[in-house]
Amino acid sequence: MGAATTAVAGVLVLPGGPAAPDTATISDTSADVALYTGGDWWGEGVAPTGEARASAATRRTLGAATWSGGYALLLQGWTEPFWADAHVLQLEANTPGRHRLGGVGTLRASGRMGWAEATLGATGSFRLPAQVQLNLQAGPTVRGEAEAAGLGLAAVARATRILSPRATVSLRVDARGWRGEDLVPSTLDADLSASWAPRPGWTLWGDLGWSRLGGNHKTPYWAGLPGGGGHYGRVLGAVTYSLWRGLGIAAEVRYDELLLADGGSRLRAVLGVTGRLGRIRGPAPNMHDPTGVWFEVVVPGATEVVLVASFRDWEPIQLEPTGPDRWAVELPVPPGEHEYLYLVDGEPYVPPDAALLRPDGFGGANVVLLVGPDG
Repeated sequence: MGAATTAVAGVLVLPGGPAAPDTATISDTSADVALYTGGDWWGEGVAPTGEARASAATRRTLGAATWSGGYALLLQGWTEPFWADAHVLQLEANTPGRHRLGGVGTLRASGRMGWAEATLGATGSFRLPAQVQLNLQAGPTVRGEAEAAGLGLAAVARATRILSPRATVSLRVDARGWRGEDLVPSTLDADLSASWAPRPGWTLWGDLGWSRLGGNHKTPYWAGLPGGGGHYGRVLGAVTYSLWRGLGIAAEVRYDELLLADGGSRLRAVLGVTGRLGRIRGPAPNMHDPTGVWFEVVVPGATEVVLVASFRDWEPIQLEPTGPDRWAVELPVPPGEHEYLYLVDGEPYVPPDAALLRPDGFGGANVVLLVGPDG
């Protein structure tokens, strides 16, 4: 095997030789915050409203195993005491590979409604043909108020298809059931969402949702779930624009049509700012696979660089900092013709030295990568 290298649009093709990975721990921790204000139209009245959202997430990789944790807090309502409407704590661990299995624990609570929910389950992540990623989760759930709690089963399925680095669609189905005469026996939620980044800095997101609550007219209000059963639909839309290094502005609109016994509708519109409080990265792995492709890009001022490529079904791959404004990752790539693109702080980026580009059908272009047989 030779040691010759070929430079192709910001990558190095390194044929031959065994892999020599380092199993050092890799850590990545970040924190985000968002502030919104606007109006809430429900029934005949209009009330000012607002939200404060804070979240933190960490991901650690030790060798081939990965675990992640996240915490989100939502504070809602300017015109009444500042309630913690819902907060989520989640811990998850996964095995490596194209098809990953793992476990997850989730804790949710509502200070406004006075209920809490805990779920412990198993997870599975599978890459399917046509660039579809399927995520499954199932496990027992405990939910209720301080006086009474119900034990049930939660099952969540999410299928995501990346149409291009700028467009993604996702379908989520969440089914939960509880036992007991005084409990809402079941809930079913379905959401179809799509995101699109038509131009650098801009991201559009939309969601169509439908929910069904089990029960009849004798079912009481329980643990934040309206009694009586029925259906309701919702439409959500959001647009964000990144100003500078994680700081951006966002607008959201939500419309709910309640199809329960009391009926009614609700319209909510807010405008706000979003920002990243900070990011802490651990040591990068010392990994060199001469049979792979070395992707490297220099982007001044970047806080995150991600690679999306056709040979990985457009699944995002984090690049690690290797020097001032320099990011890189080495990946095995099969021989043939492939397409890829960098996402710098969430915005599509094409290296200026890219030799061959191809339109992606959404107003942008991907870099074409040609990998010959090993030799």
